Amino acid sequence: MSSEVENYVIGRLTAFGVVDVLLYCLVAGLCIHTARRCSALRGTSSTRSLDSRFWLITGITLALLALWKAFDVEGVLQDAARLEAAEGAWYEGRRGLQTMIASLGLLAGFGVIIGHFVWFRERQPLVRLASAGLALLIGFIGVRTISLHIVDRILYDPIGPIRLNWIIEPALVLLIGYAAVAFRIWMENRKNEARSKHRYKRDDSGRRL
Repeated sequence: MSSEVENYVIGRLTAFGVVDVLLYCLVAGLCIHTARRCSALRGTSSTRSLDSRFWLITGITLALLALWKAFDVEGVLQDAARLEAAEGAWYEGRRGLQTMIASLGLLAGFGVIIGHFVWFRERQPLVRLASAGLALLIGFIGVRTISLHIVDRILYDPIGPIRLNWIIEPALVLLIGYAAVAFRIWMENRKNEARSKHRYKRDDSGRRL
């Protein structure tokens, strides 16, 4: 990496941004570990395969979002859009375009929500929780990238000593991390219960004392 790129990355990433990147990496690791444990504990069932694939995809997605945050891709896209708007003499009218994009994004979001409930309706509750958190996280990042003036004011204007942007993003990442850890514990508990029941049946039949 060149020194110019290094200076750019370090210069654009705030202290809260660094914490967010580390949090993304931590939760991505938890999700990938859960996927591996899922493969080890759930045998060869189709449910195990779906769960393992879900947690692996979630972990990879969070790792990509960590890179997105670390290299401030969001800021680069916003700067490029503003520059293009200024050079194209449509900077003053950009809000109409932003509103249209946001509206399309909102419609797409509703479609994702409907699809989420259809696709995950029979899945384990913690999987549904994590998938909802990931969908909300991606939607939040998308809305923030569009950078509507009213959204920027809500996210970045201080409310006392804090800003909503400092809370929403890490909260959603932590929600996914909680679901990953809780799901792994749930799997291991079910495995232990199944072993205990199997041992009890063998003892009761007199095959094992």
